[in-house]
This record gives sequence, structure tokens and C-alpha cells, in this order.
Amino acid sequence: MPLTPELLAGVKKALAAGRTPAEIEQEMLANGWSRADAAVAFRQLGIIANSSVGIRRSRWPFVVIVVVLLLAGVAAGGWWLWQKQKTTPPAAIVEESILPPPVIEEPTPPPSAEEMREMAESAAWRSYENRQLNFRFQYPADWALQERSKPDGAVIGLKSNDYVAQGVGNVQTGGILVFLIERSSSFKDINHLELTLKLAQQYGEQSLPHLTRTKISGYPALKGSGYVQNSSTEHISILVESYGRWFTIDFIYQKNNPQLKQIFEQIIKTLEIF
Repeated sequence: MPLTPELLAGVKKALAAGRTPAEIEQEMLANGWSRADAAVAFRQLGIIANSSVGIRRSRWPFVVIVVVLLLAGVAAGGWWLWQKQKTTPPAAIVEESILPPPVIEEPTPPPSAEEMREMAESAAWRSYENRQLNFRFQYPADWALQERSKPDGAVIGLKSNDYVAQGVGNVQTGGILVFLIERSSSFKDINHLELTLKLAQQYGEQSLPHLTRTKISGYPALKGSGYVQNSSTEHISILVESYGRWFTIDFIYQKNNPQLKQIFEQIIKTLEIF
């Protein structure tokens, strides 16, 4: 157990009060310290101590003191016995310990079930970060990631571990997620984009009939969803505008696999644009 400055100060104070190392050692043992702790404390104070001799400095002063005490004891012994017969012995004096108790650290409680679940989920996910375009997100560790740079942006593709394509734009199993980031666009802002998409929908040119406004990483965004024609494949598209950067996020998956849609929503929640 590590010694504290308060313990060393208490030992020094006890020695100054006339207590022997043996007495101090017994008091330390009663307060939870070990004999090794007492030896280290005496060594740091420059004292060599044992339980029978006391402080080993010079024998002659100790011998003189013992002789004087013996003579005084013989002279006062008879008087003390006589006084004992006629007086009530004083109440025992309980000395307050001047040595601080050892510091006992509380054990760290085991993680809760919720914390263990979060740690397991975190261990099963990886992180992707792009410092050139200033964004990052997390994705399942068993999904394959591919990255391709462009002169004005980048394309990042994610495929689930069971992804199988079926023709162009259709998915047989699993799902595919594509991030397209561009610094230039023909749209002025998100309002211009929304107007353009609504006009395309009005004239039957829009493949994402369910169009809603939302926010992604604190930035305004448009989210559209619909089914690929003549297939069981669902398409979700999110468009985000941030300081001249346009994020197009497309997710195509089998509509009979709701778990994949939940994973997609979790990936979008981890997206940070900075």
C-alpha cells in the first residue's frame, strides 16, 4: 500500500511525542497498515527500528535512561502501592490515533448490460473519415468499402456481406450504399433542388415519389424513397447541401429485408459533416 505524506507526518509526530517504533508499529497494524509499510516509513525518516530495542542510534543514552528509571521506580514503588490501597485508580485514557488510516480504493463496478451491448456494437463497426471533404461516418465491420476520388469530390461505396446484384439498379440480395460528394452543382441551394425535383415529379420524371425535408448532421436535406420499377428493390436517396458541397446518398436494398433499412438509418445517424 503506498505511503502518504499524512502517514509520514503522523509517524514523525509520534516519535516527537516519545513513542517507540514498536508502539508506532502496533498502532499502524491496528489501523490497517502492514509491518512492511512501517519499515518503509521508518527508513524514509532515517530511523532503524525493531520491536525490542527501539530507535537504534546510540546505546549509552538508552542505558542511562533505563538505570534512572529503575532507581526512580524502586524509590516510588512503595509509595505507589500505599496510594493504590486508598485511592481509586484513574479512568483509562484513550489516546486518539495520530496516524491516518490507509486509503482503500473502491472496486470498479462491472459494466451494465446496456454498456456491454454498446461496447459489442461499437466493436462490430468501423469508422471512415475523409479530411479533404471533411466528413466521416461509421459502418458495419463486415461490409465492404470502396473509395474512388474525383477531381471535384469522391465516391464511397458500401456493400453488405450478402450483396448480390441483379441487372442494372436491381438487387437480388443484400444492399448497396453509395456516397457521392461533389463541390460543384447546377443547383444554387437546397430550395432550388427541391423545386426541381417537385417539377420532375409533376411531369412523371421523378423516380422518388415520396419526397420529404429533413436534416442530416445539422444541415438541410431532402429525402426521397420509392421502388425500382418492376422489382422488389427499394431505393432511398438523401441529398444534403453544406457550404457548396453536395452529398448524394443512395441506398438500394431488398424491401423484404427491414434489418438492412435499420442499418442504413444507423449509418446515416453517424454521418458527421464538418
